[in-house]
Order: sequence, then C-alpha cells, then structure tokens
Amino acid sequence: MTEKSEFHRGLYQIKSVKIIIRDVDRLELTGFPGKESTPKYYDKIPSVIFSSKSTELRKTVDYICENVREGKLDYEEIPDLIVCLDKGLIFYSPFFSSTGIGQNLESKLPSIPQNAFVTYASSDKPMILIMFLRYFLNFTSPHLLLTDFVVKKYLTYIETNFVVKLLDADKMFIKNKSYYS
Repeated sequence: MTEKSEFHRGLYQIKSVKIIIRDVDRLELTGFPGKESTPKYYDKIPSVIFSSKSTELRKTVDYICENVREGKLDYEEIPDLIVCLDKGLIFYSPFFSSTGIGQNLESKLPSIPQNAFVTYASSDKPMILIMFLRYFLNFTSPHLLLTDFVVKKYLTYIETNFVVKLLDADKMFIKNKSYYS
C-alpha cells in the first residue's frame, strides 16, 4: 500500500466524512447506575471501505496504524469497517471495550482493549457479506428506532466460520518496533 493506492484515497475520503457530526436523537440513560453517556464518536457517520481485491488483513491494519502514528489520521477517523471480498473483514472501534463484542469477551479474556481492531479472515464471499450485514445493521442510528430490522434476527442464525483476531490498537498506535516482531 502506498499514498497513491485506492485504499489510501479511500482512507482520506473517510477522514473527511468522519469530520461531519450528524444530528442525533438519543435517549441518554446516564441517570441509571452503571450507565455512561454515549461517546460523541457515535454522532459521526459510520463508514465502510469495500474492496474486491486486497492485501492481507494484518498488513491493512498495520498501514492504518502507520498513518495514525505519523499523525496523518486520528484514531477517530479510521473506517468502522473494511470489507475485503477476497480476504475478510476488519472492524475498528475506538470504544471497543464498550461494544457488544467487547462486553461479550470480558469473561473470556484477561483484559479488553479500549481501541481495537477485529479481523475476520475468510475467502468465502457469502460469509463475508453476512458478517458485513451483521455489522452494518448494528451501526448506531442517528434517530431512535422503534423497531429493529427484521433481517437482523435471521442473520444471527447463520453459522459463519472465520479466523478471528483481536488486535489492541492502543499498542499499535505507539511507535514501538518490538510490538511488530
């Protein structure tokens, strides 16, 4: 990947979209015990990059982190999802520990990173598209939804088989060569 690549241009198009703060109608439950206010990050427009051919998922994550370390991207300007139809998906959240996935992993891992990438490696295109829809239909809506998307329920019943890796983005954003070896 280089600064002349389509992926690089896509990253910077996403950066300009992430600057936009959309109007949101949200029911804040901060008065209840254990409920924190929703981070302003979720007022930003969710973003996805699609690719029919791509490099390895880890190399893509490394390229993004390199751009963050160099100050070219902020950690809140990274795409929420990168769909690589030949390799799988990359999910990113600067508030991973508070996402549904992060909360589900709390009992399984000694610690959950605040900022994280999750890679789902597979070359099975239908399975990749199912995972994309699962994420897409769970992006934060700017308005209070009275009902859920009917297809979400059915997508959870479809078995998927990915090689899943959780990558601590906080460690990757630091200029530390030993992390990469």
